[in-house]
Amino acid sequence: MALIPRTIAMLCFLPLVVLAADEPANQDMANQAQTQPEPASQTPETAPMKPRDNSRALEHVAASELQKIQVDGEEQAVLIRPWSGPKQLGAALLLPPPGTHADAPGLNAFLRRNINPAGWASLSITPPPFPEQPNFTTEAQEISKAGDGKMPGKRNQATSRREAEEWQKLRKQQQSFIQQSLAQLDTLGAPFPGKRLLIAQDQSAALVIELLAAQKLAKPDLLVVINPYLDDPDANLALPKQLAGLELAVLDIQSPDGHQASQATVKSRKSLAMSQPDNQYRQQLLALDLRQDVAFENTLMMIEGMARKVLKQLAANEKTATEANQ
Repeated sequence: MALIPRTIAMLCFLPLVVLAADEPANQDMANQAQTQPEPASQTPETAPMKPRDNSRALEHVAASELQKIQVDGEEQAVLIRPWSGPKQLGAALLLPPPGTHADAPGLNAFLRRNINPAGWASLSITPPPFPEQPNFTTEAQEISKAGDGKMPGKRNQATSRREAEEWQKLRKQQQSFIQQSLAQLDTLGAPFPGKRLLIAQDQSAALVIELLAAQKLAKPDLLVVINPYLDDPDANLALPKQLAGLELAVLDIQSPDGHQASQATVKSRKSLAMSQPDNQYRQQLLALDLRQDVAFENTLMMIEGMARKVLKQLAANEKTATEANQ
């Protein structure tokens, strides 16, 4: 009977001996796994922006309004509504925010249907795609390194999602999309001779400002920018100076619910543009958010009012030029 407790004790001690014997081997394997370099993961390059399939979003649009153009080898929609009423002043080219479509709900859909009685045909184009959110990765060899205790940027500023070069590359892609689209509107807009209004919202407005500043876009008779901004902080701060340098009539509209980046430049946009003649630049501040019908109507009234002023000035200039040539 005395052998039983001794046997039990030996059986209990045996697994501990086995574990102790295996421990060095397991530790060596762990150390080897730590020292063996893993293949470094590459941060993906800027992916090409893929246009959205907006066919379902435009199912409600009358077939008589829908036209197609080719941009970067893809078909894109242009929605055309003729002028109505006795006035035939020209065409309003509408450019909604990136990532939406030619009949983007809200202000764009309202303007393209309600500017026609004022004597303007409406040509609403598909905006450029919105860039996908960046997928941040950490290189494998950087994981085990100690941090330097430094935070990029200022404490009160959000961390930039992209490097400056990547922002520039994305903007060039979007600007190329806009250039190709607007270049094809000369043919589609031929049935509506007269003056040209270019109405752009949000980031599309900022992209148009950059293109006009670089003289890469034909000048409209009136440029209307609504809540213009860019995600790139440095490029966004440069917008007011670029806008002030445009030698054309500009209506700058800001709403209370505009992106914070557009709010950040609203004062400087006006102050820098004050060097332009009064008939060349006007800033209007909406009292209501651009989610309300009243704000839509007020925006349309602002555009019609500025257009009348520009047309009057253009007519006076043309008369003066004609008399000078006689």
